[in-house]
Order: sequence, then structure tokens, then C-alpha cells
Amino acid sequence: MRSIAISIWIYFLGMIPFLISCGEQENVIKNVDPEVVNPHAKSFLQQIQRENAYDYFLELMQGNKPLYEFIQLSTSSKYGLYYFIPYLGNEHRVEGCVYYPASILDRYTAFTPFILTPSKLNEEIPITERFLYSAKFKCLQEQGLDVDSKLIEFAELLADTIISISPYDDVVLPKSTRSGGSLSLSIGYDATYIGTKIDAVYGLSLSTFAGVASHEVSRYFPNMAMTRALSNPVMMLGPVGNVFSVEDALREIARNIEIEMLRLDFNVYVQYSYSVSGVSFGGGASAGTGGGSSGGDSSSSGVGGGNKSDALPDTCKNINEVKDFLVRLLHEKNVIINSENIIESICGCRCNAQKKDGKIEICQNFYQWELKDQYSILWHEIYHLRNDVPIIGKYQLLQEVIQLTPNSLIRGYLNQIALKEIEGLILPNTVKAQIIQSRMQDCLQVEYIYPPDYYKNEMNTYKAEIETNTDVSEYYAVTREFQYWLDQELYKISQKYYNQ
Repeated sequence: MRSIAISIWIYFLGMIPFLISCGEQENVIKNVDPEVVNPHAKSFLQQIQRENAYDYFLELMQGNKPLYEFIQLSTSSKYGLYYFIPYLGNEHRVEGCVYYPASILDRYTAFTPFILTPSKLNEEIPITERFLYSAKFKCLQEQGLDVDSKLIEFAELLADTIISISPYDDVVLPKSTRSGGSLSLSIGYDATYIGTKIDAVYGLSLSTFAGVASHEVSRYFPNMAMTRALSNPVMMLGPVGNVFSVEDALREIARNIEIEMLRLDFNVYVQYSYSVSGVSFGGGASAGTGGGSSGGDSSSSGVGGGNKSDALPDTCKNINEVKDFLVRLLHEKNVIINSENIIESICGCRCNAQKKDGKIEICQNFYQWELKDQYSILWHEIYHLRNDVPIIGKYQLLQEVIQLTPNSLIRGYLNQIALKEIEGLILPNTVKAQIIQSRMQDCLQVEYIYPPDYYKNEMNTYKAEIETNTDVSEYYAVTREFQYWLDQELYKISQKYYNQ
């Protein structure tokens, strides 16, 4: 019953077990590196063992060193299910990767494996697709690897600016489309699972992505419809309607798709292209960099930030608005932080925000909250930076899963959270009940534990935040009350586990 509930919760994506145990490692894994722990790498090595393709893979690598611990099993609108395999060159720097089709159970993508070098990326990959490749290398750099600058320059270029992809730079595309027109839209994606289920990997199915994308598009363009069922990429067509700026609407759509996918534990890079009959043609991408890029034959392409204004928005929609509005609000209450110490997540993160290398990293989930909630979240992270004690040690997997037992108040909080997460889904009540039960059970399972000081930092910070920032939305208040309770419970377990 539990497995059925989980499959429903992930929109019927289904799990792909690795089917790996300590006694079942293939010889090729032992020959390569007996210490490989990345489950994506183990799955890949098992595949080339089954296919007798290890020598072919080595030939494909051209003498470069594959980084097995950084292999990703991803799903792409262009390649389907595939392995992203970065490698080190002679300079001990990431100088490229291999795209290799994945064959797991009954899922197989047919394309010829290829090596992606800086020259291939910047000379052969179309500019409207290049971001999806470059962003993955930028993610490696964010994880501390030395990466060839030619592999990440496009991702960095789109992070905070607008670029032209038109040979006619002096032609400006009018943003207003109130004159009407028909919008043709193509949306593709590249997704990697970033959840904590270390014994399974999820592939993001086209039907799931198409359903979420279609829903988000309909919020801005209610008369848009898919031109073909489950086309890849997703193709939609319909009237522009009363949308003032197609460019701004598409940026919000891409951002919302990212947030919805993150709920399913996927980091998704979104690529889109569009045309408005008689008005414009453009294409863009969004991957947690403050919005999508747009432009085309006679326009500009890039990501844009918010405009400075004294009027406060209902919510900050990108990193520039965070720096313009939230930093100002914090300063007005004598909470001082340099806006340069607030950065956007490139790789994707599952929380709202987090401290990273002395800075505050804004995650995709941050943008779903109201302005007053965002203020409180940012205040929370600043408190961490100023008051956390150092954490000695790393998290450890528990030998047995622990199931927490909350009181009725906490269970009520958790029920509200689960209801909110499925809000808007059209499902039978029995299915919704299964989803809620599964979600609640997952939230109360403890599979790994951090040292006690980790939870002590969290408890102190949540206590201070709750006492200081009382003006928040009801949903955010419930969420942080549950998290405060959870950290207290995990602290007790951690003390016993670390004998403190």
C-alpha cells in the first residue's frame, strides 16, 4: 500500500530501483573504483558492464578522467533519460563531459553517446539550447570543482544581464502585446533528482512535465492548448489575450514550473522558445537565475531583474528584487547585510534559503512565499550567519529508520502542510487521502542524523525567528512551527546517537 501511495505522490513517475547491494557489485565497479558511492555512477557502471561497453566508454573518454562521484542521471527533453559524466583533463580541471543514453529496466533512450567539449558547446550547440548544457557545469563549479571557464560562461552570462541573440542589435522588440496575436510556445527541460531517497532514482516523465507546464501556462494564457499530445518538447498554441508582456509572463511561467518540480525533488532547467504572430519571435531559459531569457530574430535575450521602486511588491520574484526590497526592509529594522552576500542558487536546493560559504543562497522555493514570509526567511539565515556554533562531523545514516510520533497539534500542522502541497490537483478524494498519508509518513521518518550542534543551531534560530517575526502568513507560521518541533525531536535522537 505504501509504495502505491508514493507513486501517486510523485505524479505517477514511478521509482527506478538501482537493485544494488554490497554483494552484487559488478566487476567493472571494483576495477574502476571500489570506493564509488554515487548511486548514479553505480547504475551507469552496471549498464556498461551488461552491454560489454566498458572499452567503448574508455575510448570515448579519450584518456580523460571521469568524475564518477559527480555523474548525474538526468532527464532531458532532447535526450530523454541519460547520464551526464563530467571529466578532468590534463590540467586537472573539468574540461567537458560525456552524454550517455541510459538503459534502466524498461526505459531506454536511443542516441549516440558523445563528448561535449568547450568548442562543441559554444560553436555547435544552438544558442537557444546552450544554457541547459552550461548550467550543469556551473553547478559543478558551485560544488567546488575547477571548471573550464568556456563551459560556464554562458550560464554566467545569463545570470544577471540581457544579451542579444539577434544580428540586428538596433531593433528593439516592443514588450506590449495588447494588440493581440497568436502565441506559439515550445517548452523543453533538463531535470535531475535531488531528493534524499538514496536507494532509488526518479526519471521525470514527459507526461508529468507536460501536465505541470500546461497548468502554469494556463494561468497566464487560459486559452492556450497543446498542439500535440505529449510532444517533446511541449508545444502549445493559443491567443495572447490580455497579457501585457509575453516576455514577463514566460519568465514567471518558467519560475513557477521550477518551483512545482522542486516539490517533487527535481532540479529543473527550463528552456522555452516562442513566437507571437505579427509581433515577435524569441527563446529563453530559466534555471533559478532570476527569470527566463527571451528574444529572437529581432530582439534581445536574457534574464532581467526587478526595477527599483519605493512601492513594495506582494512578493520578490527574483534575486534583484530581493536585494532591492528585502535588504532595504532589513536595514530599516537595523538588520544589516551587504546585498553582495545574497546569491542565487545555480544547482538548485530544496529549502527556502541557506547559508553557504559565509553568504546566503536563495533557493527556488523562496519565491513562492509572500513578501513578509520572505523577510522572515532572510532574517532567519542572517541569524544563522551571526550566531551558529561550528558543527563538527557529518551526517550519518541510521541503521534503522526511526518513525516519529507527533502530538495532535503537530499532526494538525503537518496535515495543513500536506493539504497545501496538493492544492489545485484534480484527484479523487481517496487518492488525495493516500497522498496526504504518504506525505505525512515521509515527513516523520528519520533515515539519517546530523551532529547535535546542527539541530541546536536550528532550534535557536527558529525560536528567535518565531519570537521576533510574528507578522507572517498562516501557512508559513504552520510550516516553521512544524520544523521547530522536528528539530527538537531530531536533537534528542542526535544526542543519543553521538553519545552526548
